[in-house]
Amino acid sequence: MRSDEQISRSESAATVECRVLSRKDGALWSETMAAVSDRARFLCEDWTQLLETTYRYETRIITLSEDDQLVAALPLAIVKSKLTGNRAVSLPFFDSCRSFHTRDSLVPKLYDAIVDFGR
Repeated sequence: MRSDEQISRSESAATVECRVLSRKDGALWSETMAAVSDRARFLCEDWTQLLETTYRYETRIITLSEDDQLVAALPLAIVKSKLTGNRAVSLPFFDSCRSFHTRDSLVPKLYDAIVDFGR
């Protein structure tokens, strides 16, 4: 799945829309970062910009929305290394991969979206 692609998944009666955002998405990126960073005190837009400019990592946020409302998000950094290979690392680089979600049933959908994105 490319960063500009959207996919829809259905959960009960609601349609869950998945989208991969980059900083190029402007206001939507900023709004999503604000929603997520309220729940992760060390995650902020300045941190992702630092990762991009200093380490040349690509930052992304995988989002799930229902009825145009953000219901889940997971910020990632794409790390490309000739030595260790390419991988996605959850932000802000903690041992636990904390996602923002409004209900636990969305966590597997985020995982599926990450796997799709990695392909």
